[in-house]
Amino acid sequence: MKMQLKIESVKFPRVMQTNSYENEFHIASHLRKKYDFSEELFSFSGNVIFANFAQVRKFVAIINADKDDAKKLKVSEVNAAGLIDEIFHFVIRIYEEEINPKVFEKAKSYLESKIGEDGLRQLLFEFVDKFPPSNVYKGKI
Repeated sequence: MKMQLKIESVKFPRVMQTNSYENEFHIASHLRKKYDFSEELFSFSGNVIFANFAQVRKFVAIINADKDDAKKLKVSEVNAAGLIDEIFHFVIRIYEEEINPKVFEKAKSYLESKIGEDGLRQLLFEFVDKFPPSNVYKGKI
């Protein structure tokens, strides 16, 4: 009996329809200041996750400089967290496109109905203050 094996290339089944946004891995402002770190570690644009491995290693080395061996971060843990974060952004965009269109607009309306427009604005400003994107942290925006 002759067996045949067919090998086909496998492509990721989904391409984002919207590439007009970018995401990045959030680093708390107080940690950026404490460790004097302003660079991006991970970002997502369209369909590509950009991992800045050199900056991840530098970031982890800076944080680990004053820690006991038992409490040190691992570069692999930060890389994994960054990739999970960016995958989460991707999955949410697919959810919005295919299952619940305008989910973010609906969430915004819901929150405004509960805490008011000013309350929502304050909440968003507090988030950006605590976890500023790198361009905000660098004063470019």
